[in-house]
Amino acid sequence: ARGRGGRDVMNRRGGVAALIALAMATFVYLAYVSGVGNMYLPSESVASTTSLRVGRVAIPARIANPSPPAPAPLVDERPEPAPEPRASPAPTSPAVVRDDRKDEGRKLPMECPMVDVADPENVAAVARSLGDASDVVVFATQDIEHWRAELLVNVILNLVSVNVTSVVTVGRHKHTCETARRDNPDVVRCCVYSTWLDGHDALKRWTLAEDHAYVLWLIRYRFALDIMRAGSVGVLVSDSDMWFERDPFELLKDESTGLGTHSVVANVEGEPFPSINGGLVYFRADLPGKGGRYLLEVFNNHVDDLLADESPPECHKERGVGTQVVWGAMMDQDILRDAAETAVAGAPLWWSYTHHVCLFEGGYDEATKAKMEMKGEHPETLDWSRSGRLLPRPFESHPAVQALKHPLNESEEHPLNESEEHPLNESE
Repeated sequence: ARGRGGRDVMNRRGGVAALIALAMATFVYLAYVSGVGNMYLPSESVASTTSLRVGRVAIPARIANPSPPAPAPLVDERPEPAPEPRASPAPTSPAVVRDDRKDEGRKLPMECPMVDVADPENVAAVARSLGDASDVVVFATQDIEHWRAELLVNVILNLVSVNVTSVVTVGRHKHTCETARRDNPDVVRCCVYSTWLDGHDALKRWTLAEDHAYVLWLIRYRFALDIMRAGSVGVLVSDSDMWFERDPFELLKDESTGLGTHSVVANVEGEPFPSINGGLVYFRADLPGKGGRYLLEVFNNHVDDLLADESPPECHKERGVGTQVVWGAMMDQDILRDAAETAVAGAPLWWSYTHHVCLFEGGYDEATKAKMEMKGEHPETLDWSRSGRLLPRPFESHPAVQALKHPLNESEEHPLNESEEHPLNESE
């Protein structure tokens, strides 16, 4: 019994140590990615092509021949100015929302009506609540365990601390917003919900439950486009497990860093274009060409096509164990990556729909071969330097991150730097 007790104590100590290590690693990672930006520009249009067969998958005409949104000319990028020392930006003048308590005058997040944003008139009401804000941060939340709700509260308070008060949270149901506002009345002050996909037959065809996270994420990106149209505002789509060292919009619009010359700025996952992380993407509204809005339109038009698909593709019987096409085709991140390539190439390249590994009898190798044959017809999707740009981190990060800068980013002995062909090293 003593031996078992000793092992239990050691196991508990080991578990605590592991949790602390995980928390530190997460903090370092989030702080690091908050300083990495990757950009790409949209093509003039999404060209119509004929229906084609890829491997064993016939692409329905509506997917192969999408209705393109309004053309977006390639006029976003301007030459970067010569680098020179930059003074610290002047502090913004955030809106001050007053209440009737003793701490009157303290900053609070914006407030908006709790409405169903499946209705365009309600989206317009939310847009009016933004006042003269030029940008908004959009989060998503659902009925989940308490610690995730705390992440949302934490990041909203974090944004207020850096003078960003234009924040909207999108919930799946009205009672989600009611609970969030009841529990955190001074933080979650603008929470909306959407009935857009309630009872939608397509979810059954795609074997998605209405409360699945993918459904919430699609609603978030639909709202991002709707609020951009209604309010003519830029939209930062963000997950709640984030931390912002400073006002993100000041950084995203800073031309001296190169970020301010692009319509779309995205966090990527260390792989070649377009390895966008769907949990942190900025769609800018005020640059010529409207590239941010264009990409959101390409994304949402394709979602409409997926929802209209009467017979989603089925996995090959030997390759469909433990996976389904839906895990790629209906995931916001994979759709966004495909939308980026589609916009750049001017042709429908919906890989998550047509080239899911489970669709090919030969598995990954066959799927990759078929994909590369199509990409060969669109070389701009193979060349990062022509379809996007990697910029160096535009500012010094938190001291905890800077202390790790050498082994993470510069050491030739680091595993990420072993290959001279690593695309990120070449770009830098």
